[in-house]
Amino acid sequence: MINFDDITFEFFELPNIANILERYNLTVYHPDSCDFNTDQYQIVADSWDDVEKAEKAMMSYITDLPNTYRHGDILEQAFKLCFSDEYNSCSGCGKLIKTTPSYYGDLPNYLYTDCELLCSDCYSDNDLIELKLNNADTALNPRQLKNSLESHGFILYRDNLESGYHPGQTDNPQTISKQLESEHPSADWLFCIDGAGQFDIRFSAWYRESNNDD
Repeated sequence: MINFDDITFEFFELPNIANILERYNLTVYHPDSCDFNTDQYQIVADSWDDVEKAEKAMMSYITDLPNTYRHGDILEQAFKLCFSDEYNSCSGCGKLIKTTPSYYGDLPNYLYTDCELLCSDCYSDNDLIELKLNNADTALNPRQLKNSLESHGFILYRDNLESGYHPGQTDNPQTISKQLESEHPSADWLFCIDGAGQFDIRFSAWYRESNNDD
């Protein structure tokens, strides 16, 4: 038995407690196994229902629970509690990635492919560029790049483009890509999201002559 106020990370390493975490799909991440700056252990749950069931199973090992106890309090003695609809693990290295923005304009620094979620350590600029090339329905952003588009041979075609709900925010990637292809028929091209708000995005168009691959 352990007093609630004395719970530390070591409590969750006890075999019986570790088995409870596993039973309810609660996954622990060391701070070094997170693709974001943190000095806390993270624990990821699928739902509050799993948190509730896991903590109920732990209560027989704990004394002096506070009168104001709420679900999550036991786990938060040692972890930051996260949920799988906002966090996921990298398909390459297994690091924990935060997949929901923290604020309006928070652009991702990870990469989604058709079947993988990759942290910045598990893909290259060329992987990212190849995925976004010549496709008006998708775009990269500067946080995903380790080096600038210029360093990869791209030339700015148009910037200060906007799409959104405000008057005048009507720039259309489909139209712009056709104009670019007409003016530079031998070039590859892509779009870059330069900023995002609650109801709009700012973006730019870039091109690279096809014989200028890096």
